[in-house]
Amino acid sequence: SLLTVYLFAMLVLIVLQIAGTVLCMYNKDNIRRNAENKFKEYISKYKDATSDEYDAEINDIVDTLQHALHCCGLKTPYDWATENADYFLLYGFPDSCQCDVDYDDSTCVSIDFDI
Repeated sequence: SLLTVYLFAMLVLIVLQIAGTVLCMYNKDNIRRNAENKFKEYISKYKDATSDEYDAEINDIVDTLQHALHCCGLKTPYDWATENADYFLLYGFPDSCQCDVDYDDSTCVSIDFDI
């Protein structure tokens, strides 16, 4: 009957969710390392809009993550100096490193850095 098909489908979905959770927990270090490496790569490819190598998608990803997570760089703001020294020396930190004045959180720190 239709109810049996529905129950079977739900059982399969539950088993798949449990398997996915176990796989993620087992591979969490690899997942974290891959995500960190990918973010470092994106920081290194971050360019000014006037650059011939500008990739709006990469810049949007970095800006969105930094803004949403209220962070700058992967671990510290100075990741910009090590991962993308050319950009950092010319422009400093990107605007997405600056705090949103409407966001009330003591962990958000505006960065002033004169080159």
